[in-house]
Amino acid sequence: MFYSYSLESSLKHTRPSRINVVADLERGTTEIEQSRLSWSLIVLSTILALLLSQWPLPVWASWIRPEFAVMLVVFFILDSPFRLGMVYAGIVGLSLDVLEGSVLGQQALALVVVAYLTFLFNTRMRMISLLEQALAVGGMVLVFLCIDYWVNGITGGGYFSIAFILPALSSAAVWPFAKLAMLRFR
Repeated sequence: MFYSYSLESSLKHTRPSRINVVADLERGTTEIEQSRLSWSLIVLSTILALLLSQWPLPVWASWIRPEFAVMLVVFFILDSPFRLGMVYAGIVGLSLDVLEGSVLGQQALALVVVAYLTFLFNTRMRMISLLEQALAVGGMVLVFLCIDYWVNGITGGGYFSIAFILPALSSAAVWPFAKLAMLRFR
């Protein structure tokens, strides 16, 4: 009997009090809602990432262009994994396919795989330092590039240079600055 009493008393202290829940409802926000992103930020940053992915660059700089769309999908899934996910990644990937004129679904497939991996390793990636996150994002971009070039090779295109991994390195270098900028505007 003493054991059940102590169990009930410990459960009583772990539950949120009714006063706190009522105060949150009156304010209209909870801690979970405060961490979420606004839809205007999502739409504007998606448009900006799509524009940056198509911005004309010199030939030498086009090989080292960071994959802004992949970094954006990874950021949004890390920040709010249950609000944005693989559907968002598929929409951004289809938008990239239309903008670049590639096979429809090529980059959408690659972005959905990256979104799944990010969602799978979400808690691990949130606990590591920013530099370790940059290496993980570089790995995610490398997965994106490998799937993208694999589908391109199947459909008749070909790449004979190992230089296709350069955007993964530049994305890893840009990730800390991009993440801090997104956190500031969140």
